[in-house]
Amino acid sequence: MRLEIPDLIQYVPMNSVQLLRVMGILLDNAIEAGGVGQRREIHCAILDYPDAVELAVANPVSMKNLPQLAHIMAAGYTTKGTGHGQGLRIVQEIIGQTPGAALQLALKHDQLYFTIILLKSGGESRDNG
Repeated sequence: MRLEIPDLIQYVPMNSVQLLRVMGILLDNAIEAGGVGQRREIHCAILDYPDAVELAVANPVSMKNLPQLAHIMAAGYTTKGTGHGQGLRIVQEIIGQTPGAALQLALKHDQLYFTIILLKSGGESRDNG
């Protein structure tokens, strides 16, 4: 696993239990997805910006068997078999209940990226004046 945290993170604008649950699900899914050929490295990044914190998890995917992004967040969607397929739905629900939070999915460079943006203002504009 490659972990990138270039700056000290002073504050993550999310309930710590929910944060751990979301990151646990994303990392567990990335680990269980396994590698593709020689590419087995999982990337995790926590980036601090003036108005937001970005959390990202990425793992390699096979270009011959791409995940269905239109369905991946649906309850029951799984590549693991019967009895699985609730984790990403839980992630989506937690993000939906967190003020100022957004979840982005992307396929780029043979990687599946899950990126969570957490606005430090909780979704409200700041008045610095």
